[in-house]
Amino acid sequence: MTDDPRGTRDLTALAAPGVLADWRLAICVETAHTAGILDELPATAARVAAARHLDESAVRVILYVLAAWVHVSVDEHGVFRHGPGYLDPHRRAALAQHGTWIRRWAALVPRRVHDRQAAAVEDIPRPGVAEGLALLESASLPYVGPVVEACLVWLGGRVSGPHGARVLDLGGGHPRLRPGVRPARLSDDDAGPPRGDRHREGR
Repeated sequence: MTDDPRGTRDLTALAAPGVLADWRLAICVETAHTAGILDELPATAARVAAARHLDESAVRVILYVLAAWVHVSVDEHGVFRHGPGYLDPHRRAALAQHGTWIRRWAALVPRRVHDRQAAAVEDIPRPGVAEGLALLESASLPYVGPVVEACLVWLGGRVSGPHGARVLDLGGGHPRLRPGVRPARLSDDDAGPPRGDRHREGR
């Protein structure tokens, strides 16, 4: 996972409107990521296309889009290589997943406004479970601390005991909770019956 304190929120649909990634960049990063184009750099568009069995002109167009955002650069010989804005593998995967979300929304929203259960005409692939969870964790990273802080403020002085405050971290991998706050695991002995009317009514 990236060490960037923003996580990958700025590269996903969770980003604020003013900093939302451009849809053209997201689609081209997704295509370049899944087709293996970026893994062939440095190379000319022709060499990338030959290595990955792709259309040369389409590869060149995608690489020039990425060059506009300085994710790649190109020299006078037409050789593309990683540019100053090139993303590390985790952030690249996050932006690529944003491209997948855009394609899914474009396919589903016009259909589901008429039929909530409508399926997309095209079967748009999803990331694997491990990759999807890693991307979700990274995208939600900026929210973890504020949510924990709000819970502790609500609890007030009711947090006590020899171990101090502990947070049940169901997703795992959130060490940056707060100084003095430790993640806690839920064991079978800890699990009790559901509490509250909302649980009993199954809502």
